[in-house]
Amino acid sequence: DEPTGEPPADAPILYFGRLSVEKGVQDLLQAMRRLPRIRLQIAGEGPEGERLQRLARDWNLRNVEFVGYVGGAALDRLVAASRFTVLPSRAYETLGKTILESYALARPVIATDLGSRRELIQEGETGVLYAPGDVTQLAAAISFLCERPALAAKMGAAGRAYVRQHHSPESHYRAVSALYEQL
Repeated sequence: DEPTGEPPADAPILYFGRLSVEKGVQDLLQAMRRLPRIRLQIAGEGPEGERLQRLARDWNLRNVEFVGYVGGAALDRLVAASRFTVLPSRAYETLGKTILESYALARPVIATDLGSRRELIQEGETGVLYAPGDVTQLAAAISFLCERPALAAKMGAAGRAYVRQHHSPESHYRAVSALYEQL
């Protein structure tokens, strides 16, 4: 299935991943307090799950839905049905697998400006980067992309092209073959 460009105007944004302190999901919840008309789905489990759900209830975040662990084809459907994905992680990570998964389904990414995310996200082309822990900047980035669905679709298409060019099985084969030839 080829992902479509623009999702419906009422489509949610999505966080998917582990629910632990370093993933910055609390920052995302704080940003959502400023964005009551934008829906957020949170897919994942982890040691912070119950605390984050309690925070969402305490802050009366009716625009936030915790959907639990989702994997495989069901996760692909969730990503494809979102406007874009958000990675508020405060941790340095070596490879942004969730970024590549989002791009593969033509969805742009808003993420913290840390580690490999700087290499995977082309600012303004495939997504938006913001300073880790800056909830104001995160809320502004979410609002910016939600108000520009055509731009979000264009960024998603650029992300999909990036994955096809740099992270397809064929590109990995070429890279490994070239390395063998060098050696």
